[in-house]
Amino acid sequence: MPKKSPISSRSQAEGGQGIVEYALILVAVALVAFLALRVTGTTVGDIFCQVTGGVGGASCAEPDVCTMTFDDPNDLDDWTGWDVGRTLGVSEGKLCNSGTQFNYFNACGSTQPTSDFVAHLDGIKIDPLGNNLHPGFDFVFRSDDQRQGYRFSYSAKSNVVVFWKGLGSSWVLLKHARVPADWVEQELSFQIKVEGNTFTAFKDGEQILQTTDDEYTEGLFGWRNKPGSNSCIDGMSIQPLP
Repeated sequence: MPKKSPISSRSQAEGGQGIVEYALILVAVALVAFLALRVTGTTVGDIFCQVTGGVGGASCAEPDVCTMTFDDPNDLDDWTGWDVGRTLGVSEGKLCNSGTQFNYFNACGSTQPTSDFVAHLDGIKIDPLGNNLHPGFDFVFRSDDQRQGYRFSYSAKSNVVVFWKGLGSSWVLLKHARVPADWVEQELSFQIKVEGNTFTAFKDGEQILQTTDDEYTEGLFGWRNKPGSNSCIDGMSIQPLP
């Protein structure tokens, strides 16, 4: 058997070492790139969207966010429902509802009916009227009228949060949870995630309630006051899920 040349063996060893060094360099570059993405908050998906968009690929635009502010009485033009401008009004940068149990729907929900979304309900203040009725509010979703759809409710009399389902002639309690009695004294913020048949409520980012139901798949969203209080909210936004 012919002997291998020392030069040939050394070349193969150097070649193998070069491959290892090249692989280590690639790993180091990838690690630096990953850390840079983490620092800037950029995702691989963001880069993909930038590249495909630059060469005429499919759009990766985020769904439109419906943001509601209440700085001017004209902001009520985006709301529909009985007595808008009287029991539902704008006061000191808040949307306030005084005593009625009527659903008010927002216009951007009618132009873009949302099935899956995250709702941000910010700066809610409940002012009990002392009339022995329930103080609190309802966030209405996947609904087209007063009696059908879903509600996320907070009742300061029972100290509960509840997901309800309206069936036309009755309301069915889907899930409820007890909450601290002093919530009524606080300014509250909730996030409601509606995805498929799963509804999840968060307070300040912490999950407080979750349920599932398949009755309704789409519809409008809105606001409803309970008869034992005046309720006000600083701002509301609806972010459709992809």
